[in-house]
Amino acid sequence: MVRSDGSGKRGWQAGCLALACALPGAAWAQTQAVHPLFLPTRDVSVTYSVGAGPGQPAQLTHMYYTTANGGMLRIDTPNGAGFTVLDRAHNSQMLVITAKRIYATMPLPPGTADGFILNDTMTYTREGQQTIAGYGCTSWKVATPGTNGQACVTNDGVLLSGSGGQPGGPQTQLTASVVAYAPQSPGLFTPPPGFKYISQQQMQQMLAPPGGYGGPPPNGMPPGGAPPNGTPPYPPPPPG
Repeated sequence: MVRSDGSGKRGWQAGCLALACALPGAAWAQTQAVHPLFLPTRDVSVTYSVGAGPGQPAQLTHMYYTTANGGMLRIDTPNGAGFTVLDRAHNSQMLVITAKRIYATMPLPPGTADGFILNDTMTYTREGQQTIAGYGCTSWKVATPGTNGQACVTNDGVLLSGSGGQPGGPQTQLTASVVAYAPQSPGLFTPPPGFKYISQQQMQQMLAPPGGYGGPPPNGMPPGGAPPNGTPPYPPPPPG
Protein backbone atom coordinates (compact mmCIF):
# COMPACT_ATOMS: atom_id res chain seq x y z
CA MET A 1 0.00 0.00 0.00
CA VAL A 2 1.18 3.54 -0.71
CA ARG A 3 0.54 6.61 1.35
CA SER A 4 1.11 10.06 -0.10
CA ASP A 5 0.12 13.12 1.88
CA GLY A 6 0.58 16.55 0.27
CA SER A 7 1.29 18.77 3.82
CA GLY A 8 -12.45 0.31 -8.08
CA LYS A 9 -27.92 -4.18 -13.03
CA ARG A 10 -24.20 -4.27 -14.56
CA GLY A 11 -20.86 -4.59 -12.89
CA TRP A 12 -20.80 -1.08 -11.44
CA GLN A 13 -24.34 -0.56 -10.21
CA ALA A 14 -25.22 -3.99 -8.83
CA GLY A 15 -21.76 -4.41 -7.41
CA CYS A 16 -20.61 -1.15 -5.86
CA LEU A 17 -23.92 0.47 -4.87
CA ALA A 18 -23.33 2.58 -8.03
CA LEU A 19 -20.09 4.44 -8.64
CA ALA A 20 -21.86 7.63 -9.49
CA CYS A 21 -25.10 7.81 -7.62
CA ALA A 22 -27.73 10.11 -6.13
CA LEU A 23 -26.91 12.55 -3.38
CA PRO A 24 -29.32 15.38 -2.51
CA GLY A 25 -27.30 18.52 -2.00
CA ALA A 26 -28.62 19.05 1.54
CA ALA A 27 -26.66 15.98 2.67
CA TRP A 28 -23.32 17.66 1.95
CA ALA A 29 -22.55 18.57 5.58
CA GLN A 30 -24.41 15.93 7.57
CA THR A 31 -22.73 14.65 10.73
CA GLN A 32 -20.74 11.44 10.83
CA ALA A 33 -22.61 10.44 13.99
CA VAL A 34 -25.46 9.33 11.68
CA HIS A 35 -23.56 8.32 8.58
CA PRO A 36 -20.16 8.89 6.96
CA LEU A 37 -19.36 11.99 4.99
CA PHE A 38 -20.42 11.43 1.39
CA LEU A 39 -17.65 13.50 -0.23
CA PRO A 40 -14.11 14.53 0.73
CA THR A 41 -13.53 17.82 2.50
CA ARG A 42 -10.25 18.54 0.70
CA ASP A 43 -8.55 17.84 -2.61
CA VAL A 44 -7.60 14.21 -3.05
CA SER A 45 -6.97 11.50 -5.64
CA VAL A 46 -7.51 7.79 -4.99
CA THR A 47 -6.49 4.72 -6.97
CA TYR A 48 -8.83 1.76 -6.47
CA SER A 49 -8.66 -1.91 -7.31
CA VAL A 50 -12.10 -3.05 -8.48
CA GLY A 51 -13.07 -6.73 -8.58
CA ALA A 52 -16.36 -8.38 -9.50
CA GLY A 53 -16.08 -11.50 -7.37
CA PRO A 54 -14.10 -14.76 -7.27
CA GLY A 55 -12.34 -15.61 -10.50
CA GLN A 56 -12.81 -12.11 -11.92
CA PRO A 57 -9.64 -10.10 -12.55
CA ALA A 58 -9.33 -6.85 -10.66
CA GLN A 59 -9.03 -3.60 -12.58
CA LEU A 60 -7.67 -0.24 -11.52
CA THR A 61 -9.76 2.89 -11.52
CA HIS A 62 -9.29 6.41 -10.22
CA MET A 63 -11.28 9.07 -8.42
CA TYR A 64 -10.29 12.73 -8.24
CA TYR A 65 -11.94 15.37 -6.09
CA THR A 66 -11.35 19.11 -5.96
CA THR A 67 -12.94 21.70 -3.71
CA ALA A 68 -12.46 24.33 -6.45
CA ASN A 69 -15.49 25.74 -8.25
CA GLY A 70 -17.82 24.57 -5.49
CA GLY A 71 -16.60 20.95 -5.53
CA MET A 72 -16.09 18.67 -8.54
CA LEU A 73 -15.74 14.88 -8.68
CA ARG A 74 -14.17 12.87 -11.50
CA ILE A 75 -14.68 9.11 -11.80
CA ASP A 76 -12.67 7.12 -14.35
CA THR A 77 -13.94 3.83 -15.79
CA PRO A 78 -11.91 0.76 -14.77
CA ASN A 79 -11.00 -0.01 -18.39
CA GLY A 80 -9.77 3.51 -19.06
CA ALA A 81 -12.35 4.09 -21.77
CA GLY A 82 -13.57 7.38 -20.38
CA PHE A 83 -14.60 9.37 -17.34
CA THR A 84 -17.46 11.33 -15.81
CA VAL A 85 -17.20 14.69 -14.05
CA LEU A 86 -19.94 15.67 -11.60
CA ASP A 87 -20.21 19.40 -10.87
CA ARG A 88 -22.63 20.10 -8.04
CA ALA A 89 -22.12 23.87 -7.95
CA HIS A 90 -23.25 24.29 -11.56
CA ASN A 91 -25.72 21.39 -11.51
CA SER A 92 -24.04 19.77 -14.49
CA GLN A 93 -22.16 16.67 -15.56
CA MET A 94 -19.73 15.87 -18.33
CA LEU A 95 -19.16 12.47 -19.95
CA VAL A 96 -15.95 11.86 -21.91
CA ILE A 97 -15.19 8.90 -24.19
CA THR A 98 -11.44 8.87 -24.57
CA ALA A 99 -11.04 6.50 -27.54
CA LYS A 100 -13.49 8.49 -29.66
CA ARG A 101 -12.17 11.86 -28.44
CA ILE A 102 -15.65 13.18 -27.73
CA TYR A 103 -17.55 14.62 -24.78
CA ALA A 104 -21.05 15.74 -23.88
CA THR A 105 -22.40 17.92 -21.09
CA MET A 106 -25.85 17.81 -19.56
CA PRO A 107 -27.69 19.03 -16.47
CA LEU A 108 -27.91 16.92 -13.36
CA PRO A 109 -31.48 15.70 -12.82
CA PRO A 110 -33.08 16.95 -9.58
CA GLY A 111 -31.93 15.04 -6.53
CA THR A 112 -29.05 13.40 -8.37
CA ALA A 113 -25.42 13.25 -8.43
CA ASP A 114 -22.51 14.21 -6.48
CA GLY A 115 -21.80 11.40 -4.10
CA PHE A 116 -19.26 8.72 -4.79
CA ILE A 117 -21.12 5.48 -4.00
CA LEU A 118 -22.78 6.67 -0.78
CA ASN A 119 -25.83 8.90 -0.29
CA ASP A 120 -28.46 9.73 2.31
CA THR A 121 -31.09 7.38 0.89
CA MET A 122 -29.09 4.48 2.34
CA THR A 123 -29.19 3.21 5.91
CA TYR A 124 -25.96 2.95 7.89
CA THR A 125 -24.75 0.93 10.87
CA ARG A 126 -21.40 1.88 12.32
CA GLU A 127 -19.16 -1.17 12.83
CA GLY A 128 -15.58 -0.32 13.72
CA GLN A 129 -12.22 0.98 12.54
CA GLN A 130 -9.80 -0.18 9.85
CA THR A 131 -6.56 0.99 8.25
CA ILE A 132 -6.46 0.91 4.44
CA ALA A 133 -3.74 2.34 2.20
CA GLY A 134 -2.11 3.78 5.33
CA TYR A 135 -5.17 5.75 6.47
CA GLY A 136 -7.68 5.06 9.21
CA CYS A 137 -11.35 4.77 8.31
CA THR A 138 -14.66 3.92 9.93
CA SER A 139 -16.40 0.80 8.67
CA TRP A 140 -20.14 1.04 7.96
CA LYS A 141 -22.74 -1.56 7.07
CA VAL A 142 -24.78 -0.06 4.23
CA ALA A 143 -28.21 -1.08 2.99
CA THR A 144 -30.70 0.01 0.35
CA PRO A 145 -33.88 -1.77 -0.73
CA GLY A 146 -32.61 -4.96 -2.34
CA THR A 147 -28.90 -4.21 -1.87
CA ASN A 148 -26.45 -4.75 0.98
CA GLY A 149 -22.86 -3.67 1.32
CA GLN A 150 -20.08 -2.24 3.42
CA ALA A 151 -17.96 0.89 3.20
CA CYS A 152 -14.97 2.27 5.03
CA VAL A 153 -14.70 6.06 5.01
CA THR A 154 -12.11 8.40 6.52
CA ASN A 155 -13.09 11.19 8.89
CA ASP A 156 -12.59 13.65 6.02
CA GLY A 157 -14.90 11.79 3.62
CA VAL A 158 -12.56 9.65 1.50
CA LEU A 159 -13.95 6.25 0.59
CA LEU A 160 -11.20 3.65 1.14
CA SER A 161 -13.18 0.49 0.51
CA GLY A 162 -16.65 -0.54 -0.58
CA SER A 163 -18.44 -3.74 -1.43
CA GLY A 164 -22.00 -4.56 -2.31
CA GLY A 165 -24.56 -6.35 -4.38
CA GLN A 166 -27.93 -8.00 -4.17
CA PRO A 167 -28.36 -10.54 -1.36
CA GLY A 168 -27.22 -13.93 -2.63
CA GLY A 169 -25.82 -12.39 -5.80
CA PRO A 170 -22.30 -11.50 -6.90
CA GLN A 171 -20.50 -8.90 -4.84
CA THR A 172 -18.21 -6.25 -6.24
CA GLN A 173 -15.34 -4.94 -4.13
CA LEU A 174 -13.25 -1.81 -4.51
CA THR A 175 -10.27 -1.07 -2.30
CA ALA A 176 -8.01 1.95 -2.24
CA SER A 177 -4.32 1.28 -2.84
CA VAL A 178 -3.03 4.85 -3.18
CA VAL A 179 -4.41 7.97 -1.51
CA ALA A 180 -2.81 11.32 -2.32
CA TYR A 181 -3.91 14.56 -0.67
CA ALA A 182 -2.80 17.38 -2.97
CA PRO A 183 -4.36 20.16 -5.08
CA GLN A 184 -5.90 18.64 -8.20
CA SER A 185 -5.15 20.01 -11.66
CA PRO A 186 -8.11 21.95 -13.15
CA GLY A 187 -7.48 20.08 -16.42
CA LEU A 188 -8.72 16.85 -14.85
CA PHE A 189 -12.24 18.29 -14.71
CA THR A 190 -12.51 19.87 -18.16
CA PRO A 191 -12.71 18.41 -21.70
CA PRO A 192 -9.31 17.19 -22.91
CA PRO A 193 -7.77 19.44 -25.59
CA GLY A 194 -8.92 18.61 -29.09
CA PHE A 195 -11.94 16.55 -28.02
CA LYS A 196 -15.14 17.14 -30.00
CA TYR A 197 -18.36 18.25 -28.37
CA ILE A 198 -21.47 16.19 -29.19
CA SER A 199 -25.04 16.61 -28.02
CA GLN A 200 -26.55 14.75 -25.12
CA GLN A 201 -28.82 12.86 -27.52
CA GLN A 202 -25.87 11.81 -29.68
CA MET A 203 -24.03 10.57 -26.60
CA GLN A 204 -27.05 8.62 -25.42
CA GLN A 205 -27.39 6.93 -28.81
CA MET A 206 -23.70 6.08 -28.81
CA LEU A 207 -23.94 4.44 -25.37
CA ALA A 208 -27.02 2.40 -26.22
CA PRO A 209 -26.51 -1.40 -26.33
CA PRO A 210 -24.79 -3.29 -27.84
CA GLY A 211 -22.19 -0.53 -27.92
CA GLY A 212 -21.17 1.59 -25.01
CA TYR A 213 -17.95 2.79 -23.51
CA GLY A 214 -17.73 0.24 -20.72
CA GLY A 215 -18.81 2.37 -17.79
CA PRO A 216 -21.91 3.78 -16.20
CA PRO A 217 -23.94 6.32 -18.16
CA PRO A 218 -24.40 9.75 -16.64
CA ASN A 219 -26.72 9.78 -13.68
CA GLY A 220 -30.36 9.86 -14.73
CA MET A 221 -29.63 10.73 -18.36
CA PRO A 222 -33.05 11.54 -19.82
CA PRO A 223 -33.92 10.71 -23.42
CA GLY A 224 -33.17 13.47 -25.89
CA GLY A 225 -32.81 17.00 -24.66
CA ALA A 226 -30.13 19.59 -25.28
CA PRO A 227 -26.94 19.96 -23.25
CA PRO A 228 -26.49 23.07 -21.15
CA ASN A 229 -25.33 26.08 -23.13
CA GLY A 230 -21.88 26.88 -21.88
CA THR A 231 -22.38 25.54 -18.35
CA PRO A 232 -19.30 26.58 -16.36
CA PRO A 233 -16.57 25.56 -16.25
CA TYR A 234 -17.02 23.84 -19.62
CA PRO A 235 -16.81 25.67 -22.95
CA PRO A 236 -20.07 26.39 -24.77
CA PRO A 237 -21.24 24.00 -27.51
CA PRO A 238 -20.04 25.03 -30.98
CA PRO A 239 -22.52 27.13 -32.94
CA GLY A 240 -24.95 25.34 -35.23
